[in-house]
Amino acid sequence: MANKNNIAESSIQERMKQLVDAIGTKNSFGKAIGVNPSVIGNIVGRRLSKPSFELIEKIMRKFPDVNLEWLILGKGTIWKPEKSTTGKTQDQQAALINKTVKQEVKKQTEILEKLIESQKREINTLTSYIARLEKELQKYENPNSNSASNS
Repeated sequence: MANKNNIAESSIQERMKQLVDAIGTKNSFGKAIGVNPSVIGNIVGRRLSKPSFELIEKIMRKFPDVNLEWLILGKGTIWKPEKSTTGKTQDQQAALINKTVKQEVKKQTEILEKLIESQKREINTLTSYIARLEKELQKYENPNSNSASNS
């Protein structure tokens, strides 16, 4: 029983989860390697699907500092021995996070700009309506003051 637990702890899915956590989120990791984030979720989530060769190849191309022997076989450490996490990998991670944040900020800015335009149109409509109501009110106020001055 304990042996099975050790195997489960060192499964490729668990190592994928460690890699995803080391680099960012399932979402940002999936986008970085060019796959739908749900593919990553299926591997590190409840389904525990095994990663395909194509997926491992994409990881290798995008993150060359990842130790594939560790990822596939569980031997060694997450990063290639000649590279440390303080070098290029952190720069890649920071660039990935920065790109993702910039995309999200751009998306939110576009949404806010559309909302502002909509609110400007609404303000203009209400301003026009108020002006019409004020004219209508003057029609009712002027006849009363005219009849009072005529008497």
